[in-house]
Amino acid sequence: MAKKKVVPPSSVIIQSRYLTLARFDYSAAEKTIMSHLVKMMQVLVDGQRLDGTLFEKVRHEDFFQKGFKITCNLKDLGANRQNWNEIRQALEKLNERKFEIDNEKKWKIIRLIEMPELEKGSGEVSFVLHKELIQAFLSFSGSGHQMGFSRFCLETSLSLSSIYARRLYEMVANGKPFYMTIKHLKEIFKIENKYQQNRDFILYCIYYPKKELDEKSHWSFDYEVTKSGRRYEGIRFTPFHNLRNDPEAVKQREIARKDRALIFIDIQSRNYLLHNGWSKKEILNNRQLFANASKIIGRNFAKWCQEKWSKSQDLEQQGIVMNSKGWFIGILKQIIEEDMTNQSRAEE
Repeated sequence: MAKKKVVPPSSVIIQSRYLTLARFDYSAAEKTIMSHLVKMMQVLVDGQRLDGTLFEKVRHEDFFQKGFKITCNLKDLGANRQNWNEIRQALEKLNERKFEIDNEKKWKIIRLIEMPELEKGSGEVSFVLHKELIQAFLSFSGSGHQMGFSRFCLETSLSLSSIYARRLYEMVANGKPFYMTIKHLKEIFKIENKYQQNRDFILYCIYYPKKELDEKSHWSFDYEVTKSGRRYEGIRFTPFHNLRNDPEAVKQREIARKDRALIFIDIQSRNYLLHNGWSKKEILNNRQLFANASKIIGRNFAKWCQEKWSKSQDLEQQGIVMNSKGWFIGILKQIIEEDMTNQSRAEE
């Protein structure tokens, strides 16, 4: 089955899941630079199919040399009048940091950036990215937690003050529930020895960052702490689309409020569907299915739609189903049929 091409809007970043879950303890300024570097890579992602290692499809002689030279201005890396020196110092820190390449074929340590050079009068800056780092930026295949990619809004990420909020935002912005042990999360944040009490880790690295996402981001999450005996062991994350912070969703909500044709399902459900690939015509064509299923599922219908639609897209991407919307409609029918069967049994 042919994969769908993904053409991201200018403010939307498609980032390798490998980088999303990489282990680092960058400062906010360093993370800002890294996010802008990912944005620079979007020219290579734009219009490409996210079904493998994109690097293998990019045939450019510079990419096969030892390094790839980036030339830009500090403002292209997130610098402004207030943080100019901070961004410059962050470049120096990134030059000192190392990046681990660890896959089936090899293990290697490289510097994140090499040979940074700055023209002080103009702010023009240049540095070299190693070939393997470019590969990491553009790798969308793998296994386990590192499979696929994260899609997030650069402006939203940069608006978050907490580095933990920024990292969690990138993890949850694709809307897919996931589970991680606290040990793994501490390794990703590179704070293995910072919080001896897991309850402190949850407070400062999960609870407070979540509050910031609730306030500022169009994606946030609910979480459930799991225990082994009395000891905290892991965290189950359930992302949710925070419609009140999404400008496009607000626009769709106003449209939906005025559109009486879609009144058969609740506002939150219809806004989610309209904002995530469904047209008004497609919803109306399945009006009775949506209306009946929403009555059966009740107040959690919007959350149910989010979970099932995310699953249907995953199944289509994996080639398990041919049409994600057809699969989703099939699940609606299944819900209704099961309810009818249960009612018939109750009447017997």
